[in-house]
Amino acid sequence: MPFYLYFNIASELSAVILGTIFLKSLDKKFIFLYAFVCYAFATEVGLHILSKLGAHNTLPGTHFYGPIEFLLLSLMYYYHFKSSKISKWILFILVLFEVYCITNPLFIQGLYEYSNTRAISGLILVFFSILYFHDVMVETKIGKLSAEPMIWINTAILLYFSANLFYNVLFTMILEYSREFSKLVSVYFTFFNVLFYLLIAIGFFKTKKI
Repeated sequence: MPFYLYFNIASELSAVILGTIFLKSLDKKFIFLYAFVCYAFATEVGLHILSKLGAHNTLPGTHFYGPIEFLLLSLMYYYHFKSSKISKWILFILVLFEVYCITNPLFIQGLYEYSNTRAISGLILVFFSILYFHDVMVETKIGKLSAEPMIWINTAILLYFSANLFYNVLFTMILEYSREFSKLVSVYFTFFNVLFYLLIAIGFFKTKKI
């Protein structure tokens, strides 16, 4: 396994560990985030095990990972905006997207094609994160931004899924251009993945002060 992937796994594990340590401090919306990081870590470890066993084509997994990822992260935003009308729209978008994810491998893309659902979900999650920052600026209820767990977590989502959107949209094009170049892009994208989980880990740590 390439050395940079160890940093990837370590960052995911740090989020799982801190989420577990401060589990009692997590409110309802962060429980869904904790479930997500556990799911992501289990998936990462599972993929490496399958790779060791000789299974090199993991494309079918993208059709299942994406919908669950989107479900858990969207529910976090849903509960954050529970007291406003925005929550209804988030729920509507969530249901619509999950229906699309079910129909996509059946009628649009085959299981062995790179799923376009993560590009779509990435765009939506970037939109949700912008909505959160807009809410923070309008409400101005947070005294110290650096002490607020959701600020760290939302920043992680905005940065990661902005980069992820670019990566997923161009993945097929990059792969057709050069496999070596696609590997290089994957290495650089690992940086965003590590940053994503480290910021989430900080967010979990910040919950102890609530």
